Amino acid sequence: LKNIFREGKDFYSEIAIRTEGLQGVSSNKDAPNYLGKVNKAARQKAKSYSLGVPYGLTGYKLQFEIGVDQTTADMLVEKYLSAFPDLRRFMEQSKLEAKEQGWVRSETGRIRHLKRAKSIYNEFGDWILDSLQLWKEYHESPPAYAKMKELRKVYSNLLNNSINFKIQSLAASIVNMACIKMNQEFKRKGLKAIIVLQAHDEVVVHCPLAEATEVCYTMKKVMENNYKISVPLVADPVVATVYGETK
Repeated sequence: LKNIFREGKDFYSEIAIRTEGLQGVSSNKDAPNYLGKVNKAARQKAKSYSLGVPYGLTGYKLQFEIGVDQTTADMLVEKYLSAFPDLRRFMEQSKLEAKEQGWVRSETGRIRHLKRAKSIYNEFGDWILDSLQLWKEYHESPPAYAKMKELRKVYSNLLNNSINFKIQSLAASIVNMACIKMNQEFKRKGLKAIIVLQAHDEVVVHCPLAEATEVCYTMKKVMENNYKISVPLVADPVVATVYGETK
């Protein structure tokens, strides 16, 4: 997955090609057989599972998103994780930490406490995630069955959170630290630029038009270099008079 970024390929096209074994198409945007041009539907389908699976998307939910039967959706999820085994290992390791420790840590050191995941695992183990087994054990008592189904949902969400947190927390930390450094640079350079909004990985800055070039240079340099990860970070500043013009 990291090499897709390093090699400058289109992320969703490359995932579709590797997961579904597509032939005769390319993930190079400049190629005449670029998947995004010749088969947009295949690229869009890959977008659903490539983003969803690392956040706990199952075949059951995927089937409704892309309009296929559950068997096909389950197969896509499995093929995706098989095509990128390090992703599977990362997901399983994150869940194991939540179950055994009751907490997970992001790359920048932030901790998410998941004590209930540990307590549920200690009491029931992972079999609680097996809906068929759950039905066999508790269907004769509707109140108990309803309670266990709710507990299964809670446990599943907590395990998903162990993965989500590591990804989202790192992303948030990168942007937050960039904003702090950016503000310091604006002051050091005597610029009148002010950070007014952060929307996920976007930062909006107000400044006099005469400062726009220098502010863009500063933002790009800081956002791309303030915190290094194992893939290159790319930030492309856009100058506009209203936020909508940046889209």
